[in-house]
Amino acid sequence: MGNKKEKQLIILIVLLSITCLMVYSSPSSEKPGKKIALSHYLESIEGYTTESDNALSPQVFKALDLDDYMSTVYIGANGRVSLYIGYYYSLAKVSAAHSPTICFPGQGWTINQPAMKRLVVDDKTIHYAEMLASILENKSLILYWYQAYHLTSPYIYRNKINTLLNKISGKKENHAFVRVSIPFSDTITKENAEKTGTDFIKAFYPKFIKFMDENEKGKE
Repeated sequence: MGNKKEKQLIILIVLLSITCLMVYSSPSSEKPGKKIALSHYLESIEGYTTESDNALSPQVFKALDLDDYMSTVYIGANGRVSLYIGYYYSLAKVSAAHSPTICFPGQGWTINQPAMKRLVVDDKTIHYAEMLASILENKSLILYWYQAYHLTSPYIYRNKINTLLNKISGKKENHAFVRVSIPFSDTITKENAEKTGTDFIKAFYPKFIKFMDENEKGKE
């Protein structure tokens, strides 16, 4: 068992080393052109209305090394849901996104061990993590994943590998961190919050994939 784990660790280290080599020794194949703002593209989602857009502070934007982002609260038939997407255009920023399992406790939230789940939307499977987060009287169900073009994973290391493989195979380098948050309480159960979240993902995800495809057409 120990030898197996050691071999897996060695393979991971080799892959991450290759990622670093690719980032620092070769220029990005993607040249910036005219881009569509993510928040504008996802401003309208069928079945939902926009309640508010929440701007990040310049300090947070810089710390996350973002190329684009959105942080929007929507209202649907089942209540309120928040969507955050941190967006990046190249492999060079594949290490910029932060894990919620670190960020949330760092901000005072208590979280449980994330559960790994998957959801099929159209012809694509989203591999995501689900965790509960609470602070004072506030409780939220958090669904999150890392997106490497059309590939998804709840693990940040896997996203690095996926992004690298996309580059090597001539696919797009754009990648993102996606987080869907749903409040719940004594009147909104965890099960209802989970359904609210997955229903929202089914509504916005096809449009997000279309954004990733169409926005790259603006490259030169």
